[in-house]
Amino acid sequence: MGESARRQVGQEEVPSDDPGPCTRICRAPVDARSQEHLDDSGAGLCCLSRVDLEGQNPIAQKFGADHVFCGELQHAKWPGTTAFDVITMCDYIEHVRDPRHTLELARGLLRPGGSLAITTPDAGSPSRRVLGTGWTHYKIEHLFYFNKRNLERLLVDVGFSSVKFYPLWKSLTLDYIGHQFEVYPHPALTPFARALKHVPHQLRSLPLPFTTGELLAIARA
Repeated sequence: MGESARRQVGQEEVPSDDPGPCTRICRAPVDARSQEHLDDSGAGLCCLSRVDLEGQNPIAQKFGADHVFCGELQHAKWPGTTAFDVITMCDYIEHVRDPRHTLELARGLLRPGGSLAITTPDAGSPSRRVLGTGWTHYKIEHLFYFNKRNLERLLVDVGFSSVKFYPLWKSLTLDYIGHQFEVYPHPALTPFARALKHVPHQLRSLPLPFTTGELLAIARA
């Protein structure tokens, strides 16, 4: 299940301490005009809208429950607008059952010249080539994998005019990394991650920049 949230960019600050990729996307080269309409679609916690399945929903409290939708993108309905300037899909496209249809929907929701920002594991990354079948992004909930070439081809096929790729860095704590390797055990990396528990807590909770074998794509409608 994914979440999709609509908000007015420029009225509220995006949390600068969020460890997720959307903070980085907001600094990517997409047109950021005041009063811009943005749709944030995600498979987990949406950092721009703070949506979760328990209903803890400050964006809904600020802008109204009709500005937040929890469910499949094709079922989302937004009052007062039929087009967006920016759509973000943070760690989302690899989870959907029909990526082509999802991207077609996104293209149809964008105004001419609008931007779609996607983060997803990069099957062409050095980490995938080095780790092979032990690549940390091979997970049962990931239904599709993309590299720059096939993702660009798919985006162009559904009507986007241009696609550019940028390095994706995430701000992660050592505690978060250790937790991830407990949830998704890796024969070589989990023992190393457990050793991080001996690092002083202040260092373990410090956000640090990591590149984790993912890509950031900006597609222009």
